[in-house]
Amino acid sequence: MSGRRRRRELVGNVRFCWQLLSKLCACAALVTLLPVAGCAPERIDGAADSLHLVDYGIDGSSYAAMRNTTPNYVSETLGSSLKIEAQVVLPEKAPTTSLSAVAYGFADRADAIAEVLMGKGLESAEVASKEEISFDGSGHAEEVLYEMPDGASTFVGASEISFHDATFPDCYVGTGADAPESDCIAPFEQEELDGFSSQSAMQWVWDLIFAMGLKEDDVASVVAYALPASKMEVAKDDYVSTRLGDYQDMDEDPEGLVSQAIEEIKALDAIEYGPEDEMYSIHVHFNVNGVPLASSSDGTRYYNSLGNDSILGCYLRAYVGEEGIRWVTGQSLFRGGSDIGGSDNAVIPLDEAVNALAKRYGSVAFTEPVEIDRIALEYCAVPQLDSETGATLVPAWVFRNAGDPDYGFRVNALTAEVI
Repeated sequence: MSGRRRRRELVGNVRFCWQLLSKLCACAALVTLLPVAGCAPERIDGAADSLHLVDYGIDGSSYAAMRNTTPNYVSETLGSSLKIEAQVVLPEKAPTTSLSAVAYGFADRADAIAEVLMGKGLESAEVASKEEISFDGSGHAEEVLYEMPDGASTFVGASEISFHDATFPDCYVGTGADAPESDCIAPFEQEELDGFSSQSAMQWVWDLIFAMGLKEDDVASVVAYALPASKMEVAKDDYVSTRLGDYQDMDEDPEGLVSQAIEEIKALDAIEYGPEDEMYSIHVHFNVNGVPLASSSDGTRYYNSLGNDSILGCYLRAYVGEEGIRWVTGQSLFRGGSDIGGSDNAVIPLDEAVNALAKRYGSVAFTEPVEIDRIALEYCAVPQLDSETGATLVPAWVFRNAGDPDYGFRVNALTAEVI
């Protein structure tokens, strides 16, 4: 514990400059998103490239026929903007209608969830707050916050949960273990840590999933990424170098936040990670009525063509060490509600979705082409204020950006509109 305290003291008030860091991260994310969002300029000469439209000869008479005649791999170049070298993933069941997105209401199982996350520590925890909220247009649910004397806390709400233990310090900034708060770091590799298997780590997460009242059929996949000390050290060094460069290029502000941030980053640079710091970052991908609910590879941000507010991030992510779950966050965790649009056999074929992208972006010139490496037919949670719950699950063809897999294009699979 003394080593951990020393690290916390070295880092000091890192979170004091998180707002500044977040702005930098947001700017970096925005730069990545701009080509995806169609914000790049048209060709300077005003000419439009001739559209390259495709026809894969897909049989659309039924979903089974469409699934059997859809190519497993697509290789296309759409103007100067998009290059597709992608595997195609289709669910066995067709998502032939949009659904209202219904919150689970996890607070009904708050004690069971807190017991998995806090263990015996739950005995000393107190309910810091408990209130009833309106979580959709049809009912109410409770939000419950548990707090322990050592600083650990668990929050359980209608469609979200969160937890952090008292030993999950700020010294992981920039290593990938801080990615739920910073969108700048991609996940590590699917590999094994010495003396601690990914299967053991995933079992903790499965215990949490079952405590939430979900079943195996509600889960599309559970993926574990290893964070070994050596790779965290490399990631941290890269982060420190980048951030110092960013701050040193900024003008000093009256409150001294820039100089404060520089000192904190230098303190972070002095930290060294050991085996006790190693953990797995685990990401859960959910199903809705047998169809995957779109989520990114690292589970924290996966937006669509029009910007961050046009799609809800639906994910559960946990950091698990040998002692158990150390940090977890889950948000926009929905089940499917009533049908609100669509009909049997209404899903557009893949080539129609590709052509929708060609028409939208084929004449847009980007600095570098966006490369698509995966195409999947999934449900996407989209805000819709006039729906009964405030959100809608829309069937969509999701085109993943290989350069930043947290971003992608989405084409409504019922209307062929770019979402």
